[in-house]
Amino acid sequence: MGSQNALSASEYYVSGAANTRVFYLASNDVYGLGTFVTELAAENGNLVIPVTLTKGDYGIRVDAAKPQHMDLIVKVYRENHPSGDFIFEAPLLGPHVSVTNVTTALYWMLKWGYSNPNLLISQNRFDSIVNSVELICQDCRKKSTSEVLNLMMAHPELVGNITQALNTDNPSLNLQFHWNPDSIYYAWSSPNLTTTGAGVKSSKQLETISANVIAVDPRDSKTRIQPASWLMTRANGSTVTVSGSPMIYTFTNEDQTASDFQPTFTESSDFSSHISIHFEVARANRAPECLEPINLTMKANRLNAADLTAYCKDPDNPSATPNLGVTYALVSGPAGLIVSSGGILRWSPKNALAGQTYDYEVLVTTATSANHVAKGKVTVNAVQIPSFVAAPTGTFSEGVTTSTAIPVVNPEGDPLLLVVSSVGSIKTGSPGGAGVLNLYTTDETNPLAPVFNWEFMPSYLQTIVVDGTASFKYSLRYNTNADPNLDGSIELATINGSFTVINTDDPPKWVSGGDGAALTEGSNFSVIMGKAVDPNPNPTAMTYALVSANGKCDWSQTATLSLDGVTGEVIMSGYPDFTSLEECQFQVVATDSNNLSSRSDVIRYDVADTNRPIQEIIPETVTEVVGTENQIVNLMIDQMFTDPDITIEDERERITWECYVNTTGIASPFVDLCASQNIKFNLASTVLAGSWTPVYGNAGTYFIMLRGTDAGGNSATHKFKLTVAAAPAPMLLSTLQNDVPTDMITVAEGSVGTFVLRATPLTTADVNQYTYNVSAPRCYPKSGIGSCRVAMVTSPSSLEGHGPQDFLFTVTPNYTDADATYPTAIREYVITYTISRVPGTSDNETASEIASDTFTLDTDVAMSLTVTNTNRAPTAIGLSAGTYGCTGSTANSLTSAFTICINLAQNSKSGNTWQKTYTNTLSYVDPDSTNDSYSFTLPSSGAPGTISSANIWTIKLPACLNAGTSTITRTYDLVLSDGRGGSVTRQVIVKPAFFIQPKRKNYFNVKLKIFWSKELYSS
Repeated sequence: MGSQNALSASEYYVSGAANTRVFYLASNDVYGLGTFVTELAAENGNLVIPVTLTKGDYGIRVDAAKPQHMDLIVKVYRENHPSGDFIFEAPLLGPHVSVTNVTTALYWMLKWGYSNPNLLISQNRFDSIVNSVELICQDCRKKSTSEVLNLMMAHPELVGNITQALNTDNPSLNLQFHWNPDSIYYAWSSPNLTTTGAGVKSSKQLETISANVIAVDPRDSKTRIQPASWLMTRANGSTVTVSGSPMIYTFTNEDQTASDFQPTFTESSDFSSHISIHFEVARANRAPECLEPINLTMKANRLNAADLTAYCKDPDNPSATPNLGVTYALVSGPAGLIVSSGGILRWSPKNALAGQTYDYEVLVTTATSANHVAKGKVTVNAVQIPSFVAAPTGTFSEGVTTSTAIPVVNPEGDPLLLVVSSVGSIKTGSPGGAGVLNLYTTDETNPLAPVFNWEFMPSYLQTIVVDGTASFKYSLRYNTNADPNLDGSIELATINGSFTVINTDDPPKWVSGGDGAALTEGSNFSVIMGKAVDPNPNPTAMTYALVSANGKCDWSQTATLSLDGVTGEVIMSGYPDFTSLEECQFQVVATDSNNLSSRSDVIRYDVADTNRPIQEIIPETVTEVVGTENQIVNLMIDQMFTDPDITIEDERERITWECYVNTTGIASPFVDLCASQNIKFNLASTVLAGSWTPVYGNAGTYFIMLRGTDAGGNSATHKFKLTVAAAPAPMLLSTLQNDVPTDMITVAEGSVGTFVLRATPLTTADVNQYTYNVSAPRCYPKSGIGSCRVAMVTSPSSLEGHGPQDFLFTVTPNYTDADATYPTAIREYVITYTISRVPGTSDNETASEIASDTFTLDTDVAMSLTVTNTNRAPTAIGLSAGTYGCTGSTANSLTSAFTICINLAQNSKSGNTWQKTYTNTLSYVDPDSTNDSYSFTLPSSGAPGTISSANIWTIKLPACLNAGTSTITRTYDLVLSDGRGGSVTRQVIVKPAFFIQPKRKNYFNVKLKIFWSKELYSS
């Protein structure tokens, strides 16, 4: 607790129980709005001064003899002071303070008579002047402040002595007294204006608030200057004018979130513009309101819907959006009734529920969770149900479409559907099935008496031999496609109808079936397939056809059908085709003279394979095969062997091949496999075909024996001569770095590397000693798109070679060729070349060989190039902010220490927390640009704020820093690291201070000390 100050108990002294506030006044605060610091309490009539005001951010004010700035002002508001004044002030200069109309008059005289923000005065000097005035004017405490001021200025010797003493104590100021007060000066407000005219309060809808701002003219201290009106601005930008002072306003539904109130002083619009009181407006959170009971009327058999939002609202919402954020949920009601969250009530009551009224309850909930259970009633009106005029009846003939008219009585005229279903079995069969038993729509020409036209064609299988009957069920439903509000799930009416079905010619009928059997390809058989009859009353002659049941066996060329004249059974005779599968499935189709038909059951036969052997073709037609290296050779297998099973594409036939070789002659033994001479024929197993592409080095004369073995184990052989001519082979290509073979070249950024592309002939044969050209290197990144930098890989002066030769290439990466996202430290490239042979350039070629030599032999070769990163450290740090209401910042400098200047006059505290935060965007200068991982750090643990991953430095002032403090500077190191070991350090100066622009001209740089004389006391 700080020191205490005695106040006189006289009614003319300002009581310690009055409202007392301390403000910090910046030098540019024209209207005295100030920054609120604290309120002073009183104990036993004494004001208590916290030690934070005398030992803290506002300097050391414990010595009453030490001169101080008049920047801490104690304001006292007393509604009914005997002097007629209402506002009293005194500067807080030391460990105690007294506030009277005389201290107010002296403070105003010093403020507007000398008008210098650098004026210094001690508590002792200030008290001495007050005492001197009270010696002159014994009853000054009864006078108003303006009267005391006039009395003081009426004594020129007093003003002169004060001026002389001030100039003596502040010799550099050259002070002159010139009384020029402002015509309007902030006195008091409710609520308190915490920071240079800004006030903040909380309220809610339906709550009545009051606010007032009182100003004073120093020349007439008894007159309260108050706003004539207030302009309220809502968060959505709309405005309302409130008349009178104090301002009294009741928040309504239209006031959402927040509102700002700005007073309108007729004396000064500029003064008005500096003041704003902000009210945070909370919702009243009243329960939702509904027009109850919510009575609804619905029609039966309909999909009824009602919008409950027309009956309910959130009373806290604006009038334009009464249902904003309101949700609905069914609490209770009749079965089937539902309510959506958006307030749509739906119900489809059946006609049986008509004529009754049903209760329901709905929970209505606002966006702020206030709720109410709304009650309602729904009355169901009946509908007249449609009905059939009579049960449909009539006669159908098999295979003939017949129409039947079905009349309906429909009192409501609603669109209907006729649904037809069978009561007994409706059979299907040739020629067109059993007709269509589905939905028929209403005849809309007469909605009250629609007639449905139903068409039906019985199958030939509906009745057999004799006439019969068929029964159907007819149902009526609503047509929801025509009217979606109808309930299509209801079966409105049903009736059964019976029809006579006249039997007509029937298709053949199978009375017995055949049995399966085990058969063999090519071996004769005779089997019974079954018996069919053509029913009365119209039996006719029949024909028979054999068909595959699954489409996989065809015996049409090897088997026939006949009819046993005694038993009437169908007989199949012949033999299985040699292409048969292990199981064959057949049916017999019986067709009468009227082209009506039916199929027998499926008959299955197991079929054993009969192999026909592979054989060599005699006499031989293929005695020699000629080819060239690297060119395909057709082996003409179908001219060496024959196999009947292969010819007919028997799926079970497979040929296995063996190949033997010698180099001495057809008559020599064949012991070695062809693979021993790198001869690898490509021979098919299901067709007589084969080919081969000799590789380089296959040139020569060979004698071949082929042996083919079929699925039955039968073998055949054929011998022939094989001659392969030589062809130029591609060069053998390799890469070397530092004389070491490799296909992965590695070079560091900023250095020079080389590698060798070596071309070597496959053999020393003349045909492989030829001239060739190496293409310029093609280079592109291993991942991504684009190509390499043009100058990164350079070629030797000549890219032509003959025979074995080395080509020296140079790699010169710059500092961007290995750019890669951190932490990757390399970038990989692919380099490709094409080596092209020049035709007709092999050693010792004859003129005719040159003329026929067209081989180009384009050969591609690829290698990997890895460029490793050479890190370069960052060189500088940039800062895109730094000036916050004051000058002297060097935020964008890249060469000197940063200065972040913060004007505390534009900030304020709420409790122990500063309200504002300051964001500063950091940038970097690095020759490696974006391929590093940059981070900013403040090594000092006392550095303010944090730096985000997006390089945003956010500063919030510490709680220990108080408003009105003198300038404080702190210097910190700011370090930028690139993630690869490189860094740069810059110094940052953080300077929080009060920067207040002068209100008036004629200011001087003066330090004032007052030395009061005894003569002044006695004058």
